[in-house]
Amino acid sequence: MTTRLNNLRAQFRALNIDAFLVTHPPHVRYLSNFSGSNGIGLVTKRGAIFLTDSRYREQIKSEVKGWKTIVASGGLFAELRRQKLIGSGMRVGIDGNAMVLNQFQELKRNHPSARFLPKVEVIDRLAAVKDADEIRKIAKAVSITDRVFT
Repeated sequence: MTTRLNNLRAQFRALNIDAFLVTHPPHVRYLSNFSGSNGIGLVTKRGAIFLTDSRYREQIKSEVKGWKTIVASGGLFAELRRQKLIGSGMRVGIDGNAMVLNQFQELKRNHPSARFLPKVEVIDRLAAVKDADEIRKIAKAVSITDRVFT
């Protein structure tokens, strides 16, 4: 997962951002390996912070590696504010095609001095390039499918 985070970080300069807030579940899973239904990640130039709720306290121990993990006591966006994870003047990229309006408005309300910049298909473009492990898993799935159809 570290390679995926570094590939995202490598895009920061071109995207003119200081961090990227990942909220879309398929993107969260791609970057963190988290398979639950309620989690977000903040990827910064130097770190990665993963937030989820108490239902997933045990699950994140086995799935989310290389991230600082936080179990939120309330909503995940409110926890971002409580933990002061988004600093004044930060330029934060967000999943432009996936974030709903009320989430965007909550971010802006909670962090009035930060800039939230919708970025489209950033994670999708990264995920389109498969690494060796992904290629191996795809080949295995194709082999299984071929046997099923035979």
